[in-house]
Amino acid sequence: DIGVTAYFNIAIDHEACRLHREWCKVVRETDEKASVSSYQVGKLDTNSPWNSRLTCYNTGFGSYFKELLREFLFLYPEVDGVFFDCINTVPCYGNECLEEIRAQGGDPTDAATVARHTLESNRRFCLELKEIAGDRYMLCNSQPYWRTREYNTHIEIECLQNGGWGYEFFAPQVAY
Repeated sequence: DIGVTAYFNIAIDHEACRLHREWCKVVRETDEKASVSSYQVGKLDTNSPWNSRLTCYNTGFGSYFKELLREFLFLYPEVDGVFFDCINTVPCYGNECLEEIRAQGGDPTDAATVARHTLESNRRFCLELKEIAGDRYMLCNSQPYWRTREYNTHIEIECLQNGGWGYEFFAPQVAY
């Protein structure tokens, strides 16, 4: 009677991004001193200890991952749940994202608009994953609870000493 949950990291997929650079997020870097911005395709995430490229769910990666999940759940229908780690909220300035913002009447040059679009894209993607996962347990990690209520089935508190937040993180989260 031990439940089994499948783990997928869907922001950090080095091999997919290495083979498909068009699946990478385009990250905006602003140099305040020089008052210029640059855009880097598949920039290595230097905030990550793994220095990994980040995926964009609005590219072919989103379709690829959903098919991978369908195949996995077909092959292993007895799995009790799915855990999607590292739902990435770094704003994406890739063609697919900016074109979608334009089509919705938004301003793709406005950083706040791009950031909101990224959060909405994440929400839409997680809802699609929930539809595929069906009635299994599901968690899209790395986002606050209030943003994930409509698709996460439960709360998990990740608290790794070397994860950047330390053991002190746990107690206030449990209390909340």
